[in-house]
Amino acid sequence: MAGKLILTADDFGACEFIDNGIIRAVAGGHINTVSAFVTHERSEQSVRKLIELRKSLKKGDDFTFNIGLHFSVTSGVTRQNKPSSLTSGLTSPYYFRDAGYYQFDQVQLVDLHNEILAQLELLDSWLGDIPIDHVTVHHGITYLDRSFFAVFIQTIAGYSNPKYAGRHIPIRSPESWIRGRVANCNFNPDTGEKFLLPGIVMQGLGLGYWKKIKQTTNKSLTAKIEDATGFGLRTSQYLVDVIYDQACPEGLNCLINALKTNDVSAEFMFHLGFLEDEENLSEKEFRQKAPSVHGVDIGYFRKRMREELWSIEEIDLSKSISTSGVNRIFYSDL
Repeated sequence: MAGKLILTADDFGACEFIDNGIIRAVAGGHINTVSAFVTHERSEQSVRKLIELRKSLKKGDDFTFNIGLHFSVTSGVTRQNKPSSLTSGLTSPYYFRDAGYYQFDQVQLVDLHNEILAQLELLDSWLGDIPIDHVTVHHGITYLDRSFFAVFIQTIAGYSNPKYAGRHIPIRSPESWIRGRVANCNFNPDTGEKFLLPGIVMQGLGLGYWKKIKQTTNKSLTAKIEDATGFGLRTSQYLVDVIYDQACPEGLNCLINALKTNDVSAEFMFHLGFLEDEENLSEKEFRQKAPSVHGVDIGYFRKRMREELWSIEEIDLSKSISTSGVNRIFYSDL
């Protein structure tokens, strides 16, 4: 018995700091899935460079990592090229509403549907013959509201392109690791002690996502998986969101050991970043060098480097997985 594991780095294409961390991870064989924005000024240039890197790292007939869409309505600008209920202003560039205390009831669902299509079509055009590997969602916005989620899965299930040969693009699981019958791997990175809430829930509290707590304490997540599979959408059984804000060797090793003894599929969600000589910079100097990106928390940038340090250098995640019997898979293997 062994678990199946997808290793995903989110937020590619937002800024050079994040891109550098992800490129280091995929080049080293530590991450096999990249989730890319299309909503930032540098996104297209970043994705095209990522495509070239993917080609250069190809081993025989096999690619070492795949590229998916990091769908966003809380970071960057709309790809509908006009203001809508998703945007915060009436003049170009049309930035999305902020994530904090998101006002779901003010969004017209047709705007959400059209934005999903616009971002899928744009990434498809950049990727050429390469299929979109998966769809994840920045800040998990479409997972926090039942009507948003219904539009999300219906739109993706209805999206067609000849290169997918009739198959739907997989999506990230709505099911948090903390709700599964698996080990409690929530560790405080400063003390190494276990505690209850994963960082992704604390992030939700910080943003005023009252819906986040509701979503993780009732049956709605399981219902969302049933809704998604009812539309023929593939997803892993669990999203391992306990790494966010809590990356440390104790937690990562706990997760790997739990997967080794459970016949489940899971996705590790990483937020990476890299800046040369970061350890020699004061907090003020670091903030001056770190880029400001709409909808991406600059306060988390140093923690992105900690995720890279502990997952790649400290325990060498790729070796830990290969020697544990856990099977690394792509979304397409689900």
